[in-house]
Amino acid sequence: MNAVELPEDQLMCERDAARYLAVSRSFLANARCFGTRENGADGPPWVRVGKGGVRYSLADLRQYVAARRNLAKPFPAGV
Repeated sequence: MNAVELPEDQLMCERDAARYLAVSRSFLANARCFGTRENGADGPPWVRVGKGGVRYSLADLRQYVAARRNLAKPFPAGV
């Protein structure tokens, strides 16, 4: 499968954004409605388009993933 290069300002629908992040559409909906770190539903920034249309920019999705990346930490010596 060939990867398609998308522009950073590309807007994606909720279905495609969920697929990109490997999360459910309901996770994104809950994050939009209740999105705070305190309740665990922290989601990426989104844009309302028209009457109820929701879009996510590719740049925001990439930044969201990068901010949540966990890097392996080496064990301390002697453990």
